[in-house]
Amino acid sequence: MQQSLLVILLVIAGIITAVSVGWFAATRRSQWSEEETDGYPHNFFQEIGLNIGIALGILGGLAVKNVPAGLVVGIGFGILLGQFLEKRRKGGTRPLTEEEKQARASRQSVGVVAVWVFLLATVTAAVLTLLK
Repeated sequence: MQQSLLVILLVIAGIITAVSVGWFAATRRSQWSEEETDGYPHNFFQEIGLNIGIALGILGGLAVKNVPAGLVVGIGFGILLGQFLEKRRKGGTRPLTEEEKQARASRQSVGVVAVWVFLLATVTAAVLTLLK
């Protein structure tokens, strides 16, 4: 009974995350329009490096069967990669427009919701395991 409840909770958390990621991908527009050729938005390459690092970290964590450690290493790698890319493109940045600031704020709120959902699923799974 408890294990089936745990599976159901993890499936629900996965569905919520998938919907959140789908919503994020569907609403994300280009960071700049075709008319704006004066550079990239501030921290654009930092975001790209961090996303690449997180993805590689999760894959590495799955390979060594320790996802949290892989994620930590991936975040560190992503930050270094992003800083390298930012320095390589130094001088080509511009401030964020109001539209980009709003889009960034909405993506951050989706991320906070996803973190809370996974935190709730983890605590619930731990409680169910202890009650077993």
